[in-house]
Amino acid sequence: RFEGRPVAVARRATFDRMSYLSSIGTIAEMRGRGLGRFVTAVAQLDGFDAGSDWVHLGVFADNLGAQRLYRGLGFVEAGIAGPDMILVR
Repeated sequence: RFEGRPVAVARRATFDRMSYLSSIGTIAEMRGRGLGRFVTAVAQLDGFDAGSDWVHLGVFADNLGAQRLYRGLGFVEAGIAGPDMILVR
């Protein structure tokens, strides 16, 4: 939160010892401050703390910035589904 409003978000859903991260984003004027990385890392760790054996997410193939962020957190490409990529850690 910044000045009382949310500026970055990541959602996590966990079932069958797997966690899926979604809705990861940072408002435009707050990008470049590491907030996306922070919320993604927290959601990822939260998934493992919830008993997940692995955490996965999807990213558009043309979203190179997000791909760099996720790879920097240890995610690797696990497959391609249409225009999207699936990364796991």
